[in-house]
Amino acid sequence: MISVFINIFISFCIFTGVVVLFAENGNNKFKKTNYILSVAGLAGLIIYGYGFSVVLNNPLQIIIRTVLAVLSMFLGKNEYSAIKDAPYMTSEWVCALFWLVHAAALYVTANAILASIGTKALKKFGQIKSRFYSNMVFMYGLNDDSLSLADEIIKDNKKRAVIFFDDKADASLAKKASNKGWLVLSDESEAESVIRKFVKSGRKSFQIYCVSKDDDENVFYAEKAGKILSEYKNTDSAITIIADMKTTDGGQFQSAFDSVQILDHPYLTARSLVHSYPPCDIMEFNACGEAQNDFHAVIVGFGKTGQAVFKNLFQNAQFPDRVFRADIFDPQFDNISGFIKKSCPSLMENFIEPQINTYSYSSGNEKFFDRIEEIKNEKPYIVVCTGDKAGNHEIAREILSLTGLPVYECSKDKIICSRPGKTEECSIFRRELLDADIADSTAMIFNQIYTDKSQLDNKEEQLKNWEKCDYFSRMSNRAAADFIPVYRKMIGKALLTGEISEDLKLRMAKQEHLRWSAFHLAFGYSTMSESEFKRRAEMYKKDSSVKIQKNTADHTHACLIPWDDLDILSEKQSEIEGKHKDYKGDDYNNIEIILEILKKEGAEV
Repeated sequence: MISVFINIFISFCIFTGVVVLFAENGNNKFKKTNYILSVAGLAGLIIYGYGFSVVLNNPLQIIIRTVLAVLSMFLGKNEYSAIKDAPYMTSEWVCALFWLVHAAALYVTANAILASIGTKALKKFGQIKSRFYSNMVFMYGLNDDSLSLADEIIKDNKKRAVIFFDDKADASLAKKASNKGWLVLSDESEAESVIRKFVKSGRKSFQIYCVSKDDDENVFYAEKAGKILSEYKNTDSAITIIADMKTTDGGQFQSAFDSVQILDHPYLTARSLVHSYPPCDIMEFNACGEAQNDFHAVIVGFGKTGQAVFKNLFQNAQFPDRVFRADIFDPQFDNISGFIKKSCPSLMENFIEPQINTYSYSSGNEKFFDRIEEIKNEKPYIVVCTGDKAGNHEIAREILSLTGLPVYECSKDKIICSRPGKTEECSIFRRELLDADIADSTAMIFNQIYTDKSQLDNKEEQLKNWEKCDYFSRMSNRAAADFIPVYRKMIGKALLTGEISEDLKLRMAKQEHLRWSAFHLAFGYSTMSESEFKRRAEMYKKDSSVKIQKNTADHTHACLIPWDDLDILSEKQSEIEGKHKDYKGDDYNNIEIILEILKKEGAEV
């Protein structure tokens, strides 16, 4: 009796495996099935057509019986007894062919049925399997970008359940995801149920990426997922949302998720550009960390992507005693630059004194090429982002042929770098940019500097203080982490020898002040006026929780001043608050931490 149950169980396992196999490999099998169906149908028509023509006399009966017999083949039936007396059926080879054709027809039908059953079984199997993983990656939006991102995530750690939800998913993309063993859901209630069961169980970590092509839907779904997470709050969670950064406040999601990133396509493109091709790579530094040349950017096209590129370059290409230069070309400049001028009133004119030239003519204008020829010996950082891929490529080729310098083409989904005899491409949907955990690992260290430096190596303390950190401050800390490659190049060989001179530390501290200032200017802050500082000082005397130096509502900050003026500000604030304030010292403290981070990197390498 036991052996009977064992046989049944083994049969069940084999059958289930076959069913799932049909579903997972459906794409390839369906291509073969169409071919087999055609061959089996044609062979059946020949065999039955000839057989019935021999044994029957009525032409109408012959045609009807032939058609019905061929259709019956695909239902697992046969009309062998009806044509067995036909002369050719006495041949063993013809009989063998007869049964082979029927087997092929049955295979076609079974393939369709099993694939259908298997798809449902595979989905259920995926749901069950996901419960055994301690880490889940949930993707809202099934597209080529999210598939490649999931691939990159799984390469790092295969012990993660990957689940996609998209109620408008393309069938071919859904099949691709299923073939990789990932669960694809199209029903919203089913998706919410999977999330709820996972977080309710208190598993280790939950990452969600809202990366559909519709920004509003991404925000809407992030809010729904946030409500579920808020009910339990017993799982480490991170969310990345592709949405308009101007209108979406990341702070609204921080109560539900430990790490939050709001990114739009222009910002993601610009950040990908400076990550893949850091501005500091075109700079030369001496042994004291001093930049040997000004940074000069050329930006062709000043739409949303061009503006995001300008902001990111402004933040990541400031060097003490050097000038940030930019030439911006767009025939519609006056018509499209209104928002950036209003939202970032001090970006183009501030105490850093950048030299920014704007030109309201296109790249096809002779004056454009005159200017390019004029500055090409300065080896500018050239970015083309007109919004037209074909146009970008044409402009890049023209500039490349004229200057021989690298040209970066920026579009909504990738960066193309054109050099003499060489072209490189990189996607903007990369894990290093989209994974909030990776983006925040170093940023959390910087945040800890401002909260409690004595607990700098305490990961739990870092996470606790990070959760208290407001969204803008998190972005500021991320910007600090992004700038580490600049310091790495500034220090150069001195990092290997450990001989960090006081002159080098001073230059790095000045650099840190410039970096911090550029970030705030790029995000809409301006220098606080003397009258406003005095007004806030009076407010502080009545309420010590008031930050004299920073007005978040009006986006002003007293520290947005030259390095040499920081001592005066520190003295004034120390006198008002009755406690020591040293803004230059804060920059030096940051540099000490940066040096520790770089030394640790070197030791690991």
